[in-house]
Amino acid sequence: MQITLLYRVMKELFSPSLDEARQGLEIIEKSRHETLRATHREAGSYFLIWGLVYVLVPLVVLYFHSQAGWLANGLVAVGVVATLVVGFRSPVRSRLGFRLGIFWWVAFSFAVVWVIILGGEDFPRLSVQVEGRQTWGFGVTVAMMVFVLMGLVSRYPMLVVLGLGITVLVVTGYFVAWDWWSFWPWMAACSGGPLLAAGVWCKLWNRGSTGEGRSS
Repeated sequence: MQITLLYRVMKELFSPSLDEARQGLEIIEKSRHETLRATHREAGSYFLIWGLVYVLVPLVVLYFHSQAGWLANGLVAVGVVATLVVGFRSPVRSRLGFRLGIFWWVAFSFAVVWVIILGGEDFPRLSVQVEGRQTWGFGVTVAMMVFVLMGLVSRYPMLVVLGLGITVLVVTGYFVAWDWWSFWPWMAACSGGPLLAAGVWCKLWNRGSTGEGRSS
């Protein structure tokens, strides 16, 4: 009898009520939602930045062939600076984000090593020959490899879908659009197009989510 009474007292003192449990679940759900919003907001900015770069570089190569080298490198440099600005201004900072940033630099450092090995004596010419279709495909697919791995590590499926999808489109371009005047428009549409679409979707989703949060 005493044990049963003690059990009831302890249960009343330490067991959460239904309201408390519901409030706890609401807090967890709100936190998850805010994290997803912040992720979409930041990812959307990155997608838009690099979507524009991936659209403009092939068009620069196509229509401004003689100035393609410095124009394309300039666009990539602008993309890198814009990415760093977005990252530093982001309210969401974590060790994982820092590690993923380091991963980008490591991946492209290895890519440079691969180009040096494969280029051999032609490396200096190969490294600045932005108009090379193989060079463009190599750079884009390395970036998409990073997308896939980042998506797997951070459990962000959109990165995996974008990485695999753009890779398939780029490789397909080598078989169906190898002609110079077909290849670069294809790459502009299939490399940058999906990133721009993903960026716009993230921004629209985030805006709609914000409206729902205010209305509730």
